Amino acid sequence: MSQNRRIIRLPEVREKCGGLSGEQIRRLEKAGQFPKRFKLNPTADPTSNAAAGWFSDEIDEYIEGLAARREATS
Repeated sequence: MSQNRRIIRLPEVREKCGGLSGEQIRRLEKAGQFPKRFKLNPTADPTSNAAAGWFSDEIDEYIEGLAARREATS
């Protein structure tokens, strides 16, 4: 893993993504259209609301992909 790779939590993900709601992010994840979160405590019950995060570089790539699609359709 890169030394520059950071884990970010939902508030920062929402901010980076222009204010998408947590529910919108969950729907996009379920549809395979958004980077998957991961549990920060791997021993937590998978159905629990345990702390989760995303890699910031994956969120940045998602945003860059949206921008590239916009440019391709312009």
